[in-house]
Amino acid sequence: MFKLYRVLMQICIMLSLSIAAFAQQSKDYSILLNSGKFMPVENSKSLKNADAIFQKSLFGNTHYLVIQFTSLPTEQEKKELLGNGIKLLDYLPNNAYTASVSQNAAKSSMNNSNIRSVFQLSDAQKTMAPFLKGKFPVHAVKASGTVDLTITTYDKLSLKEVQAAFKNLRIKVLADLPMFKNFTIRIPQQNFKKLVGLPFVQWVEAIDPPNVLENLLGRSLHRVNVLNDGIRNLK
Repeated sequence: MFKLYRVLMQICIMLSLSIAAFAQQSKDYSILLNSGKFMPVENSKSLKNADAIFQKSLFGNTHYLVIQFTSLPTEQEKKELLGNGIKLLDYLPNNAYTASVSQNAAKSSMNNSNIRSVFQLSDAQKTMAPFLKGKFPVHAVKASGTVDLTITTYDKLSLKEVQAAFKNLRIKVLADLPMFKNFTIRIPQQNFKKLVGLPFVQWVEAIDPPNVLENLLGRSLHRVNVLNDGIRNLK
């Protein structure tokens, strides 16, 4: 009887381990972005201060990166990371956050057992594919050879903090909205790729097209609510 019990226990343990391993393997760690989804390399245990990712992501005294976790960090874990100079910013599915990391932060703190991957967004993941080929929407080209854009930064940055970088690319600032982490700019088209490559830039898109007034006079005279035709008058 005892032998049978021991065999059953061994079978239960093996099944539990198999289920846990399967759950870990089947968990989706794909990062979902406007440019599509991709699977970041699991690299947190091998990170070193001299790694290229830390050299390329540095702007001023801060690295701008994406950190992916095996499971979403608790508030306590977030506080511990912040205490180590790692500030989590915007959530990216799945299980990832954009982050600002102090230059003086010990990179060994990223060897945290809950951190799966640390990576930098590529140029292709920061903008629309046609823009990298020099193809911009007509409404964003207000002056010959330039393009008007809205850029989103990883963290809130003042114009003073980015002014030197903008000047190097001959950027004219049209609007400054640090609360929304946005700048509206005009830049020579030839400098677009350099703009996207700046470490503090998270996303670049064309300015919004001008509003188009709809002629609803006829329907108004008939006292028919435009909502009767559904969303945007589509059927």
